[in-house]
Amino acid sequence: MNEIIYYKSSVIQGNNTGTIINNFGEVDKSRNTLEIIVLAGKEDIYQNKNEDKFPIQNYGQKPEDWKPYENENCILELVREFEEKSKLTVNLFFVDNVNLEDKEQRSKIRNQIAPKMVLILDIFAIHFKENLKFAKLFDHNQIGGFLTPLCSSLSEEQKKFARKLYEEFEDIGIFWEKTFNRQYMFIDLDIPNKFLLFRRLADIAFMHLKLEEGGKLDEELQGIVQKAPKNLEDL
Repeated sequence: MNEIIYYKSSVIQGNNTGTIINNFGEVDKSRNTLEIIVLAGKEDIYQNKNEDKFPIQNYGQKPEDWKPYENENCILELVREFEEKSKLTVNLFFVDNVNLEDKEQRSKIRNQIAPKMVLILDIFAIHFKENLKFAKLFDHNQIGGFLTPLCSSLSEEQKKFARKLYEEFEDIGIFWEKTFNRQYMFIDLDIPNKFLLFRRLADIAFMHLKLEEGGKLDEELQGIVQKAPKNLEDL
């Protein structure tokens, strides 16, 4: 499969390139390892796009340069911060140059990889056909997690455009609407700040995927996730 990605054996250590398929079998399967895949755009694909709809200033040369939130670090640094504070090992993948012509590979991602991984999605990236095809492999509730940051400081037009893109997801959308009153959420399509993003990742790790302690929130992150709103209604 040629679509693939930048692969990080750990957020902090390692910088190996390869594919999801080839590398997923090699990652640490210990019970305190959280597997995250990020699908995000790059500045070159947005060059000719309408700035009223796309937050072009949030992108860099590589997917890991994407900044989901204003005045915060790029997604790579945010996940590094979460890894440090949660004491988990994070295996982090970045999708790039998606090409999903191989039916067998699509099936493997949907049925074997998605149930064990958290997808962090740049919702604007699915405006592009191949990115959407990849993201829809996670469009079911038998997944590790599905999280979509949507910065609260985006313009109203950008938010409206992004939320229109949510409609591309059928099962995920329905399941998300039903989970606002649950003790935790592993699917959230509208995460306005990094604190709620960290809360969702912690919920997924310790409650949904039930990773073993080792794997234990430090006091600072515990305070962050306790203060973070549980649902959009609490914002």
